[in-house]
Amino acid sequence: MKGKLLLSLVYLLLIGGTHLLVSTKAFGQQSKRSEGRPVASSTEESASFINDYAVDGNTSTKWSSQSGNYNQWFDVDLGTQYDISQVVIRWADGRYATHLDIQVRNTTSEPWVTIRTIANNTSSSVNYIRGLKSNSRFVRFNGRGRANTAGYRIAEFEVYGYPIIVNTTAQKDIDSLTNRLKRFHIANMVGSTDDV
Repeated sequence: MKGKLLLSLVYLLLIGGTHLLVSTKAFGQQSKRSEGRPVASSTEESASFINDYAVDGNTSTKWSSQSGNYNQWFDVDLGTQYDISQVVIRWADGRYATHLDIQVRNTTSEPWVTIRTIANNTSSSVNYIRGLKSNSRFVRFNGRGRANTAGYRIAEFEVYGYPIIVNTTAQKDIDSLTNRLKRFHIANMVGSTDDV
């Protein structure tokens, strides 16, 4: 009966149908994932500085937030999960953040998770935020302090990452084991009154 109990516990661990996600970082396939992707922001200063301009690949166009509140944000939907490795923020006109967070999530219903905070930033032209580690779809700049009273102004918000693939061989093994344990569980555990 102890064997049945052990197998039952393994079955319960696998019943969720875990997927094995594997980064392709080892193959050096990092590239910019944010260009042309859908974006959202807390505010836009005017029709001349809309949020789409921060991911259009053109540093002469910019997104600017309104100046009324220091807490402003900008996020991009990468369309699928990537192994996020770096974010590059190209500031414009000296309107940079002195205190900012890089945040991530995978669905719009999830809360944002901060994966990097930069305090006392003095770079007025560009921030290279390297060494990030997160498998995520949405990436957000969260500004919490400005260098001046004007709103934040970003020429380009660049997110870099590696594709994530499913390890299909290992997944097939897990699926096969899960199905076998499921059949065993139904045949031997349901309604069992054996002592443990």
